[in-house]
Amino acid sequence: HDRVLGNLARSSVSLSGSINSDTFKKNKEKGQGKGKGQGQGETKGNSQSEFDESGTKKEKVSEINDYSFKAPWNLNIRYSFNYASNFDTKIQDYKSVYTQTLNTTASLTLNEKWKVGARFDYDIQKKEMSFWSMNFHRDLHCWEMSFNFVPFGTYQSYMFRINIKSSIFQGLEWKKQNSWRDNIDFGDL
Repeated sequence: HDRVLGNLARSSVSLSGSINSDTFKKNKEKGQGKGKGQGQGETKGNSQSEFDESGTKKEKVSEINDYSFKAPWNLNIRYSFNYASNFDTKIQDYKSVYTQTLNTTASLTLNEKWKVGARFDYDIQKKEMSFWSMNFHRDLHCWEMSFNFVPFGTYQSYMFRINIKSSIFQGLEWKKQNSWRDNIDFGDL
């Protein structure tokens, strides 16, 4: 007798992490406290000469920073593993389905007026990009402009919008869009 106490119907595991522009600043600030002050073999009154052997003044070469990009940015990465056990009426047994995805979202504030964002979803089983979107936002003082698009796939669409920022006039906007719902082909239903 094959007796089963239960059947695991669904399960999922997700791992995620994020880094941003502040992540590297914290590490840099920790390292700056070390080694500051006088160098090895130097005393306050006896620093290395500012002139080379020929008497020409040496140019100071500034240290190249490992991290010198000032625009705030953020990157989130998530791995998801999903398991589902569905009853298949044709074979009268449970069929296991596994999915693995890698989701990435990124944002970048170019300056106080411009923001850019993106989302990428990758299906590990199919080895293909399952979703991709980009968005741009521009602050126009009293107005704001945004452009969002999904270049391919089921949800292929775009939207361009200009609107007034004031909550009093929040319904005042101009919008041009092509919704993914417009792309659905119902065929011979």
